[in-house]
Formats: sequence, structure tokens, C-alpha cells
Amino acid sequence: MNWEYLRADEFGKAIEVSKGVCVLPLGCLEKHGPHLPVGCDSLKAKGLAEEAAALEEVMVFPSGMWLGEECVNKSVQNPWEKNMGGYVCINPKVLVAVLEELCDEIARNGFKKILILNSHGGNTRMLNYFMRTQAFRQVDYATMWAPIRDPSIYLPKNMYRIVMERIDEFYYLTPEDLEAMRIVAERGSNAEHPEDQGGHADWTETCLVYGYYPELVCDERMDAESGISTHRGDYLIDNGITATHHWYCNYPNAIQGYPSTGCSKNIGKAMRKLCVERLVKIFKLLKEDEDCIRMVQGLPKL
Repeated sequence: MNWEYLRADEFGKAIEVSKGVCVLPLGCLEKHGPHLPVGCDSLKAKGLAEEAAALEEVMVFPSGMWLGEECVNKSVQNPWEKNMGGYVCINPKVLVAVLEELCDEIARNGFKKILILNSHGGNTRMLNYFMRTQAFRQVDYATMWAPIRDPSIYLPKNMYRIVMERIDEFYYLTPEDLEAMRIVAERGSNAEHPEDQGGHADWTETCLVYGYYPELVCDERMDAESGISTHRGDYLIDNGITATHHWYCNYPNAIQGYPSTGCSKNIGKAMRKLCVERLVKIFKLLKEDEDCIRMVQGLPKL
């Protein structure tokens, strides 16, 4: 169910069917290498949430694509001249305030189990902080978040293993698709540096954009820029220091990992299937859990 598609008198039934579960997809607007759109994260989150909700009915809230933490790029002046166009950088304090207002309004409309479905790694710290602010505010509803990235299926080596174990379900994958998947899985397993396996605008992100919006993938530009780390910021990480710009120093092209060569619509369809299966389990769990609101509030089980 999509919030914006319902009529005012249909929300009562929607609350009943969804058991009060509302999913708020969260991404951002930022560069994703030379081959993917800046709305990549938001598009993935929206597509996965809607497809999973069609199988296990929950409410999907129409969050804005700009609602994502990108503050480190605020320092980039004339971004279009630096191949960094398209970023939208909102003050994190504003973002947290907006999330508070949105969740309050979702709950006021009767949805007391709110799951923020995050598709942007840069949102992680903000969401953890937001969860703390919600606890401090002592809201009367449960606020939770989950990433769309699950290493058990998202890493190429794990995806390839699952596909081969369940090959009959993925009949549409061609021999060329399977060979491309094998090569990527092997390459990631043998990467000299684990971070070079991927993480941003990489094989798996390209798969999901192919799965939902293939017309937005510029496959001829997959290897136009390097996604291998410069290791410029490693000395900070190695010494346990968190710095504002260290990721962008290591990956100045806003792509982390090897080129997504060999990716296809069929592989994207397979990745969609695996990610949606996981979300359906999460949605079902939240719908059946009548204690999560009290648990999030720190109250004893009834």
C-alpha cells in the first residue's frame, strides 16, 4: 500500500491490514560513480519497499529523495565543475527534525510501528542518533530502522552461492549471467584489500538499479572512473580515528569497488528477488509482533 494512493476514508482499513506497520524508505541524492543516477539509493529503497509490501501488506510512506545525510559535501563549491553535481546537502539537525515530524505524523494517523528502510550508508550515524532522540522524547510508538544491505545475500560471493543452490528458481539467468556472477564473486573474495570488494556504486547497487530502472544505468560508463581506494585516509582509520572526509579522500570518484562489468537486467531481477524475500520476512515479523512498541519504550512485556 502506498500512502499517497489512498483516499482519506481508506486509512482505517489500511491500519488494520498492515497491523500498524509503516515503512519509510530513506536514501539520498549523491553521485554514484559515472554510471548510476544520483537518486540511486532512494530509488532502490522505494522499489524494494513497494515490491515487498505488495507481498506482505504494510504501508509505504512517500519520503522525499532529498531526505538523506550528505553534509560532508557541503564544502564542495561549484560542484558541477568538479564532477560532483547533483548532491543535496541538508543540515543534519534539520533532517532529524524532519524525521521527528514525519514519524509523529505517521503515528498520529494510526501507524504505531515505523520502520525506516535505509539505503544510504551515510545515514547510519544519523539514524542511530535519531533512535536515541526518539527514546529521549518518549514517543508512544516504535521507531526502528533496517538497512537494505544484508551481507548474507548482498555480497557477490554470497549472492552467487545462493543462486547456485537454488538455480531452478533463477531459470532466467543465462550462462553469460552466471559466468559474470562467478567472476565477480571470485574477484571480491581475492581482493587485496577487503574494501575493494565494493560498497558504493558497486556491483550490487548496479544490480538493483538494473532490476528496477534499467534505463537509468549507463553501462558503457561502468569503467570510466576508478573505484579502487587511494588509501589516502587509511592512516586515520588504522588509528581508530573517525574523520569527516576520509571516505571521500579514499574514493574521490564516489564509487567503491571494481567496475560492474557483466551486470545485466537478469542479474538485477535475481538480486531483487533475494532482497525482497528478506524484507517480506521483516515485514511479517513486525506485523506479528505485538510487543515491539513496549520493548522500544523499555517497558516490560505484557
